[in-house]
Amino acid sequence: TMNNDTLPEKSDAKRILLLGDSFLFGLFLADHQTISSCLQQRLPPSYEVYNLAIPAWGLDQMQVAYQHYLDSIQPDLSILFYIDDDVSRVVEAFFWGASTKPTFELAADQLRPKPAEAGRLHRITEFFVFQSKMFNAIYKGYCQQKARPIATRLIQQMAASEQQQGRQLLALRCPRIQQLGETYTPPFDLREDIAPFPLSYTDMADTIRRLEAAEREALYIPEDGHLSVAGAEFICELLYKQIRTAVE
Repeated sequence: TMNNDTLPEKSDAKRILLLGDSFLFGLFLADHQTISSCLQQRLPPSYEVYNLAIPAWGLDQMQVAYQHYLDSIQPDLSILFYIDDDVSRVVEAFFWGASTKPTFELAADQLRPKPAEAGRLHRITEFFVFQSKMFNAIYKGYCQQKARPIATRLIQQMAASEQQQGRQLLALRCPRIQQLGETYTPPFDLREDIAPFPLSYTDMADTIRRLEAAEREALYIPEDGHLSVAGAEFICELLYKQIRTAVE
């Protein structure tokens, strides 16, 4: 656990701030197998990697964590690593029982925090969401429509904050293995929405699709879908190249 009181003072080391969910956290992996640990080992000793990823986080929680730790960590580079689920989670506060998570709404095209309880589904609504396939499909469509502009604005705020510090935010979308089919259309393709923002965007599906089928499958844990050790190492190498280019 990290808090502002226990962070070491800023040194000459280049600090890398990572924001994400369970994929970046390294769920089901040992500590030394995670992307952040792999990066710390791969980068020169003059680098420090700070991983703020937490399982089940949405883009809203990542943005709140970014703002909370920005002044303390004083990163030389911030990396937003997300999956499509992290977009819908900005309006699905009930996910994994997270009824007290930060939630936002757009008012006059500006983000405004909402009371934590406002994100909870009414018990009757929640029952139909989980019990009725048709109701669930309608609800998911509603979530996608509502979540996209909120998620876009959250990313815009992080990108603008980095720009004020003379840096460029790195944003990377990580696909689930089910999303790697040639005909699959992601529910949240944000690249056009965030293209005007001062950031560097990478959809890792473009790179992973170029691998052979067996190599793609090896990047994920069978029957679970999180990144495997091979997947963490693959992402680590991709991030390593981007970090060295961006920081140096």
